[in-house]
Formats: sequence, structure tokens, C-alpha cells
Amino acid sequence: MVQRISNLNWVLIDSSAKVDVVEMNENGVKVKISAWGENYSRIDCYRLDLANEVRKLIGEMD
Repeated sequence: MVQRISNLNWVLIDSSAKVDVVEMNENGVKVKISAWGENYSRIDCYRLDLANEVRKLIGEMD
């Protein structure tokens, strides 16, 4: 997962994406995904790209 997120075209090369487990319970797992982007004004687009990539990864697990 970290490698796929790091490969997004807007993620800075010098930084690496991080995935931190925030919570685990009987309903599932909550994670926090962090990645440094090139342009802060495009943060909403970056969030959408990140969410879509996570959806793809979850779809591949089925």
C-alpha cells in the first residue's frame, strides 16, 4: 500500500507515504494515511486521488 501511494504522481519523491493504524475493533480497522504533496492548494484533489487508490487496493483484495 505504501509503495502504491508513493507512486502517485503528486507525492514528493523525498518523502515516503505512511500508514498508521489508529484503531482496531470488532467493526474493522481505522488507518491514517499520510503523504506529502507538491501543491497545498490542490489538497482536495490529492485526497480524492488517495481515496480512489485505497478503493482500488480494497477491490483487489476481494
